[in-house]
Amino acid sequence: RQINKVFAYYNHLLRRSTSVGQAVKKGQVIGTMGQTGTTTFTHLHFTTRLVGYCTLQYQVENNRVPTPSSECATGFDPAVHPYLFVGADPRVGLKELFEIHPKNETFAFALRYNTTRGHLDLDVIETNLGTVSFNTREGIWGKDTIEGLDDLENITSWMALYPGVFRSTSELIHYEMHFFAKPAFVEVLDIYGEGIRWDEDELPQSTVSTSSGTTSQATTSEAPNLSGASSAAASSAFAILKAIQLYILVSFLE
Repeated sequence: RQINKVFAYYNHLLRRSTSVGQAVKKGQVIGTMGQTGTTTFTHLHFTTRLVGYCTLQYQVENNRVPTPSSECATGFDPAVHPYLFVGADPRVGLKELFEIHPKNETFAFALRYNTTRGHLDLDVIETNLGTVSFNTREGIWGKDTIEGLDDLENITSWMALYPGVFRSTSELIHYEMHFFAKPAFVEVLDIYGEGIRWDEDELPQSTVSTSSGTTSQATTSEAPNLSGASSAAASSAFAILKAIQLYILVSFLE
């Protein structure tokens, strides 16, 4: 579905200072914080939603059948992170998917997905082991509770997900996917349905999306490696470190 509407939600307000259909501008007061609704303290709960305004939980509980023209029967959860809109250039920027070392011996394999905020959120992780869809909650173990949705380390029986820290000043978004068994392929899609794929028998891929199109290139390393002068400097530093270690060992033996 084409993303043609963005909704901004200001929840738990004490009072509103605008009316339905009123145009507002930057810096205008539109309401005051409160604790209306289901909350026990005064605060502002700000959320952003795309295409539709009804949560997936509300749609399911009220038997809403997905309709292409509906803004409250989309069949998916429209909520996205507000920081995605800070300095974002939609659908423009780098995507990378490459192998990394697993966090511990529990996992057999791991990949890291890097992308820019302009690609607007991780939506689907598809593998031969299973599929996870965040907007439809397909394949998510704890999809019926907020606590379950937040428990990304236990998101499925075949993978643990570790998102990186994401701030308003962050240039990149990244996720680490740690698998209990090595998959034959992994494909990661954003909410536009655009993505990047890793195959066991192929080189890792990186893509760069621009206003004029998307280009792809293969990479040969598990992660960005040092090269040229940087590599020589690293080798020199390593040699110095080994010399210091040897000196300390000899001094200790004496």
